[in-house]
Amino acid sequence: MHEGFPVVDYASAILPPGDLARMTSQGFQPLLEDSIRTHVDGLAKTIGALWAANHSQAKLQREVDEVRAALQAREKAFSELQLLHAREREEVAKKAILEFKASDEFQKTISDRVEAKESDLVNKWLKTDEGEYWHAREVLYAFQCGKYLTQRKLYDQLEGLGPDFYPSVLGLPARMKKPEAAIALLPPGVYRQEEESGNSNEWCWFFPRPSEDMVPLASGQQEGAQESGQDLVAMLDEIPEANGNGHVLP
Repeated sequence: MHEGFPVVDYASAILPPGDLARMTSQGFQPLLEDSIRTHVDGLAKTIGALWAANHSQAKLQREVDEVRAALQAREKAFSELQLLHAREREEVAKKAILEFKASDEFQKTISDRVEAKESDLVNKWLKTDEGEYWHAREVLYAFQCGKYLTQRKLYDQLEGLGPDFYPSVLGLPARMKKPEAAIALLPPGVYRQEEESGNSNEWCWFFPRPSEDMVPLASGQQEGAQESGQDLVAMLDEIPEANGNGHVLP
């Protein structure tokens, strides 16, 4: 009990007036003092424990706040580090790509892929009606060019053997003419005279392609043209070489 604060005052705060008068008149004051003292001491301990708990909770809250702030700082630093690493990887990748693009290996890789893609597209396109038509025109062009070259070589050798072997005397068709009018339509520098070329047959590759409206040869016509070309080649192989005077070379 706190000195200067009578037991009766404590009892009057917690007991009804009738009980308080009865207990004080019957000599229960010592017992009442002990009981009240026990309750007051227990209450004081409880209040002290609550104050200690509040202080501990506040301390723990401060520690939690400090840990949370440190964790947020670490997360921010980790995010910045991840961003920095991502940028570094991106820069390394860009540098590697630029170096690869500047290398010969890249050019070869691109060239191989383009050639493979072009080959695939060409094969698919040749299976279309337009592709088949183009292929037929190219075959016709190649046949016409080969026919001209074969005839020219054959006729040159025949004329070198003498007048008796002139194509006109043998009843052969007249010489085929160069398509000068068509060649004149080509861009400048594309066509070169055969005497200016190292290969006398090279100029034939600059022949203009057949016109778009040219009708391809039928299958029977193609077989006949092929047989005619083979006959000309066979005749050419059987004729001996001749010199400029028309005499057969030994």
